[in-house]
Amino acid sequence: KKAKPDKKNNSDEDSKEKSMQTKLASWYLDEAKTKVGKDGFADAAAQVETAVGKIDAASEKYSAVLLKTQYLQMLLSHESNSFTADKFIPSKAHGEDQLNKIVSAADAILSAIDTDKIKLSLGANVATDDKDGKREREHREALKGILVDALHRKLHAAISAGNSSLVDETWKEMERWVVKMSKYAVLNYRREVHSERYGHALKHLLAMLGGVKDSGGAFPSKFVLWKELSSICNKLGWKSWEDYARISLASRFPGKM
Repeated sequence: KKAKPDKKNNSDEDSKEKSMQTKLASWYLDEAKTKVGKDGFADAAAQVETAVGKIDAASEKYSAVLLKTQYLQMLLSHESNSFTADKFIPSKAHGEDQLNKIVSAADAILSAIDTDKIKLSLGANVATDDKDGKREREHREALKGILVDALHRKLHAAISAGNSSLVDETWKEMERWVVKMSKYAVLNYRREVHSERYGHALKHLLAMLGGVKDSGGAFPSKFVLWKELSSICNKLGWKSWEDYARISLASRFPGKM
């Protein structure tokens, strides 16, 4: 008689194969992230998309959803790479097409995330012995982080585009997910400048000059911030303070003037 197939072993092998596919997709994702903003990104991103698409979403729902969302976040990082490089105070104007690409990439993430499930998961406490509950919560926390990052980048693009209605709409949405918007100093600064509230902008700028980073990431260089200070003083009509900032800029950074 032929030996009957060991269903348990076959099941274990299938499980291992699916786990291997998830590991492969994760590896491709990590490799592609090193090419963000560089040549060769498109090919690397295509490999990630293919690998993520092969994950069995029915048996590995957390991995499938998270990796797909991380893939979309990587696409957004690529489109907004110039923002990241400048620490979100652009050194040059961005074209309308590029800004639209950033907004579209952010919207793709916002559409992919089930925000209702995040609210339900994070709105309740999890028992210490509830392993499934803890895993669900960690999964939703990770998605929330990606969601906030997408809103953050979308806001910077909207500000650069001068789209006041989109700025207001996205700001209100981000407020729903962030405990303290004040922890995003660069974003607050750029929003106040966009709204021509230069006194409020100055408050955030001075906070950045006295700090290093916050929830929005590392602050721009002191050289950039002092240039912004000179510009803000000019907009406020504070000629003596503008002169002070300009002279301080030259004395503090002689090699960059």
